[in-house]
This record gives sequence, structure tokens and C-alpha cells, in this order.
Amino acid sequence: MSGQSVYKQAYDKYALIHFQSIGWNSHIVNKRGWYCDLIGVRENEIAIIEVKSPAEGSCGQNYNDVKGLKTAQIQDLPTNFQDLRRTIFNGINNSMRLSLIKLFAISIACQLYRYVHEHESLISRYMKAIGNYMPNSVSYHLVPFFVVPIEAQQQADCALIYLKNNGHIFDFSISSTCKQYFIKIDYHRTYIGF
Repeated sequence: MSGQSVYKQAYDKYALIHFQSIGWNSHIVNKRGWYCDLIGVRENEIAIIEVKSPAEGSCGQNYNDVKGLKTAQIQDLPTNFQDLRRTIFNGINNSMRLSLIKLFAISIACQLYRYVHEHESLISRYMKAIGNYMPNSVSYHLVPFFVVPIEAQQQADCALIYLKNNGHIFDFSISSTCKQYFIKIDYHRTYIGF
């Protein structure tokens, strides 16, 4: 994606405070590599949370979204991420803050989706990073969230409409604070494989 933002820690912390305030037992992951920014647990749900900060504003069309995945995990994906990234990158028409819209759309369709898809194989690493976070229930639901600065709400909305209209997500719901825009993503069950 893009380079580490100078605001990253602050915006992760704002998101953490918000999720805690609405009942999630949340933790910042603070781990480099392919990991979500925050994990939250509430009853039988686990939130997989990706946070963007104000300095993040661009993405490339040729980034390797499957880097580090095992062959079996790659084969289990319902789509080719390289093709999906290029399709989204080229499919969003020139408009205001184009690079931000592309960043958000690709982050939701590829990056956040990957975190949800490989959560099971990373449980032990997440537990080392933040401690025991698993819910008491044997059965749980993964809930993907995407968080952007409130000033980028318009660009996030454009990305969400594009993704929904092109079948990359099924639906979404939103909430906000004075600093951030919180988007709960509903992928097609067939798209994410659970």
C-alpha cells in the first residue's frame, strides 16, 4: 500500500478508543507485515479493523497482495488479487482525490479481505502480539471494519459505491466521530468463503 503515516499511531489510538467506547474489547496489533491494525472482541464476534490516517493517499496497481501467503491459501482465494487490484485501479474514473478513492477501494477489496481470509492461520501470532483475545464461544463471526479520517468521508463513499456496484462487497454500514469514519463491510459469503 502506501508508506507508514506520521499520524498512524494517533489514528490507531483514536479508533481503539472508539471501539472500546461501544463495547469492543479492542487491542492495537502493533506488528509489522500483513496484520490488521486493531482486533476487537465482543460476545461471539471478532472485529478485524484496518485504519487509514490522513497522510496515506496513494496506492499502486501492481502491489503483490498475496505476498507471504501459503500456496494453499492463495488457491483458496475466490479471485486473483493481482487482477482484482488492476481492475479496481483502472475502473475508477478520474475524479476529485482519485488516488484516495483507489486506495480505499483496493484496501477494502484486497487488504482487508486478506486479513479476514487468513485470520485463522494467524491466531497464534495475533495472540502473541496482543494477548489472549478469543471469545468464549467456540463459534464466532468475523466482522471487517475499515476506518478513515472524517475528512475523507466523501472519497470513502465513492470507493464503497464503486465496490458495491461492481460486486466486490455485498453491503456496508457506517458511523462516525468527529475524527474518523467507521465502515463495517459485508462481503458476499461466496466471495470470502465463509
